[in-house]
Amino acid sequence: GNKIGYKNTLYSLASLYMQQLSYDKALEYLNTINEKSKEDNDLRNQINALKQIGSIYYNMGQYEESVKKYKEILTLEDKLNFGKFRSIDLMEVYAGLGECFGQIGDKEQGEKYFQQALKEAGDTKDEGAIGYIYMRLGGFYSRVNDSSKSIDAYKKSVEALEKINYVTRNNSALIAAYVGLAENYRREQNKPEVLLYYKKALPIAEKINSPLLNSIKSNMFFADKEKQVK
Repeated sequence: GNKIGYKNTLYSLASLYMQQLSYDKALEYLNTINEKSKEDNDLRNQINALKQIGSIYYNMGQYEESVKKYKEILTLEDKLNFGKFRSIDLMEVYAGLGECFGQIGDKEQGEKYFQQALKEAGDTKDEGAIGYIYMRLGGFYSRVNDSSKSIDAYKKSVEALEKINYVTRNNSALIAAYVGLAENYRREQNKPEVLLYYKKALPIAEKINSPLLNSIKSNMFFADKEKQVK
């Protein structure tokens, strides 16, 4: 019981430092959780810590380091519990790897990992998980400048996420998918679509006080102005 409390405290500290973008401090705490979990044979926390470490390295722009951490999780794959929990771990790891390769500029490798992420998401039979991975795939295609595939992925994300009752995480994913669609259409100079998707994002962003709220409002204002310019 004590070990669990200790690790939870370290997670809380890591989370605080992440919010402040003090990544080095957050890494210190997460590396401690990882090491302690190895000693305790606590696979669940080892994987959780490695996922967060991989994500921090990604945010720091250290994509090769991020890839290493995600691949370390894949070496633990055989020991993971089967079923939904395992699929959720794997879909996040594969999506993380896909995004890293997108940033490195290896579109083909990135797509391969995203295909695996989608397969795992499908295995969960959870529309929230499927929509979440399609949303990340939309971002990947946007980053590698493939607008039509990005729009396609974001639309599949919206289709899955609009089917389910909202929980905050899926709310955030749906907002990101709407905003992603609006941005793609803005690049394609498709003004009515830009406004349409920002308008869909706005009420949900207000409901959960999304960090994207201000940018959605200002983009709507400009999209509306542009629409009036004939």
